[in-house]
Amino acid sequence: MQVTGLDHVQVAIPEGGVAAARRFYGGLLGLVEVPKPAALVDRGGCWFVGAGVTLHLGVERPFAPAGKAHLAFAVHDLDAVRAELAAAGVPITEDTLDVGFRRFYAQDPFGNRLELVSRDEPARVQGLLGERGDFQVSTDPARLDRAWLAAALSERAYWALGRSPEVIERSIQGSICYGIYRGRRQVGVARVITDQATFGWLCDVFIDEAYRGQGLGAWLIETIVADPRLAAVRRFVLATRDAGELYERHGGFGPLPNPERWMARIRT
Repeated sequence: MQVTGLDHVQVAIPEGGVAAARRFYGGLLGLVEVPKPAALVDRGGCWFVGAGVTLHLGVERPFAPAGKAHLAFAVHDLDAVRAELAAAGVPITEDTLDVGFRRFYAQDPFGNRLELVSRDEPARVQGLLGERGDFQVSTDPARLDRAWLAAALSERAYWALGRSPEVIERSIQGSICYGIYRGRRQVGVARVITDQATFGWLCDVFIDEAYRGQGLGAWLIETIVADPRLAAVRRFVLATRDAGELYERHGGFGPLPNPERWMARIRT
């Protein structure tokens, strides 16, 4: 016998607990509910999926919460997750043992034990993704130079000419923004529009003219595709007029498969 992977895990919930389960696992933890097979609907419960997670919640009669056996969810920012769960009234148990990574325990609405784990390096959690000489790549929104972005995109990027500061700001809020910095000065940018689970769109890749020819664009693309937040994204796309070789060599991008299936609605 050879096991090829973990298909799913099942957690017991009490009868009548589906609404609370949806609020906690779907609303708070951000998992996505998927329909159960028709043959299993009458058994109650609900199913969820997420990045690398397939979770089945099944009704158990009589119900007893799992106090030792537990799920362990990997997260990127452990401190932010702890604060969000605590604010929602979720019981938290800290773990101070040195096990090589950071973690804490929580309970779902039914008393089932959950473990929240972060194996990310602190610098990555804080937004710093890479350093090369005097340059850094960061996704910290606080470091973005809005004035530089407005000038770079609306005045010098052929695909974004005339884009207003208001539109640029809304685009920042709806994306993961990757900035290249030399000290406090921003010298490059890229955005990824993504659900961090199934789809990503790489766009607005721009390197300041004074800093071109140093390989910063290639480094930025390599850093983006290596971002753990995008590891589960199955379909990652972009559009380019003349930089296809750069994206192919440093990001693994290629021609759009099945282009006849894609449609667009474009406002002019």
